[in-house]
Amino acid sequence: MPSTPTSKSQVQAYRFMLRRMESALVRKDSVMMHDPMGSHMRSAVVGVLLAMVAAIGFVLFAVLSPAGSVPEANGVVIGKQSGAVYALITDGSNNKRLVPTFNVTSARLILLANSSGGGGGQAGAASPAAATPAVVDDDVLKGLPRDKKQGLVDGPQMLPVGPQRVGNFWDVCDTLPDNADKSSTPTTSVIGGVDGIGSEISLSQPLLVTPDRGKSYYLIYRKSSFSTSLGLNHTRVVKSEVDLDRDKAIANAYRLQEQYARPISSAVLNAVPGTVPLSLPDIPGRGEQPTSYEAPAGAKIGDVLHTVEVDNSDHYYVLVAEGRHEVSPVAAEAIYENGGTKPHNVEPGDVKSIPLIHTPWALDEFPVEKVNPVDYNDYPAVCAAWSYPNNTPSMTMRILEAGKPLLPNNVKPIKLGTPSTDGTKVADFYLPTGQAAVVRDSTSTSDERTGPVYVVSDLGVRYGFASSIATMTPDQVAAGVGLGDPASYPPAPDAIVKLLPQGTALDPGAALRTYDTMQLPADAGSYPTAAPSNNQQAPPAGGSGN
Repeated sequence: MPSTPTSKSQVQAYRFMLRRMESALVRKDSVMMHDPMGSHMRSAVVGVLLAMVAAIGFVLFAVLSPAGSVPEANGVVIGKQSGAVYALITDGSNNKRLVPTFNVTSARLILLANSSGGGGGQAGAASPAAATPAVVDDDVLKGLPRDKKQGLVDGPQMLPVGPQRVGNFWDVCDTLPDNADKSSTPTTSVIGGVDGIGSEISLSQPLLVTPDRGKSYYLIYRKSSFSTSLGLNHTRVVKSEVDLDRDKAIANAYRLQEQYARPISSAVLNAVPGTVPLSLPDIPGRGEQPTSYEAPAGAKIGDVLHTVEVDNSDHYYVLVAEGRHEVSPVAAEAIYENGGTKPHNVEPGDVKSIPLIHTPWALDEFPVEKVNPVDYNDYPAVCAAWSYPNNTPSMTMRILEAGKPLLPNNVKPIKLGTPSTDGTKVADFYLPTGQAAVVRDSTSTSDERTGPVYVVSDLGVRYGFASSIATMTPDQVAAGVGLGDPASYPPAPDAIVKLLPQGTALDPGAALRTYDTMQLPADAGSYPTAAPSNNQQAPPAGGSGN
């Protein structure tokens, strides 16, 4: 007999019976109020999706944070977990070895020495001392042979490139305590990479200073339009020594009194370019009638002529044997205070026939304002500020009102404990954290491209470059460790840079010295509080170098 075809109703009934059996097994109830397998299916789907997301996450983590691999060529390697720094050196047979060292700078110097043949490696071999360090899991380094530790113990932690370098601003500042007097001692600070500290002194804000509690005095002031600078073309301020006891005419004309004299450190004073002493020059033939021209109103050599031009501007001229020399009104008053006659008031036409002398002389450098010097209790902080706008050096003097912080946003400087090489003590140093400077020490525009190169760290230490390898110059060392073209290093003022403690010379040959341990001298460094007494255990100082 032919089979009877299964109807749609039978299929649906069969499926319904299966679902009732599933419900009875899963929910212990054959009455199906809900789909018995729906929640299980949803859970399974969610579980699969979560597993896929986790797998994708592991893949991304592996891509973005790989264990790293050892470079094929020479380079700097840093252990990811330990932070240990190595110089990786590969010989001609592609055999690799690790040289443990103290810092990345040392690793770069070791690579540079080996690439030049100074460390027994092939001269001219590939040595990317300037390459970016490779960060590798410590497990990856386990199988590589290691040498003894080498390098410079005191090398800088960073050789700055690009945005790691600070702007070319250098200040040395003195800050007086509250209620200071002439015997007070200022706190000296060096600040790098910060623009616009305080406000620049104007023509009417001279500073009378004493570096030795009244034994000598200097006036620091803005140069005027009369100034010929006497070779000082890149400064807006100058200092001039003045003898308040001997040169009473100068003291009276410029209102210079001892009570206005602020204590100043030699560090700040030496940073300001000096000009001629603030003393009236001798005028040859003074009191005699000139012979090369006819003086009006019976004036004699050494006298002052005063004219009022059509624009109502006043002009003062000192008569000398060769003609007339224009001076400021205050300089003219100083000449009168020094025993001269009162200025002769004459018409502008009366002086036209007298030759105008342009030869520089001391009176050109005198201040042009007759004002009291800045009160040091109103402005307790002063800074000799150097900058390099448009590739041109510029020095000026800046002052800060009482109550205003020396540094922006109340950032704190670090304390320096080591004097400079000439014995000058700087108390505080600030350079933005995580940055450093690469500069050429410069005493004038003539050596701003040839002076010694320094790396100045954010800890206030300057590191110079040297080379005990005959085939390499200090400039080549600086370029070889990744600091770029030596011609691009900007200058920095010697008077400020030399105030900082000097660190180890960055010499590739010296970086090849090996160590088992490093024994520090007992008097090295300082404690943040009192040093441990004899019956207290001092921190370990380390071992000895070999």
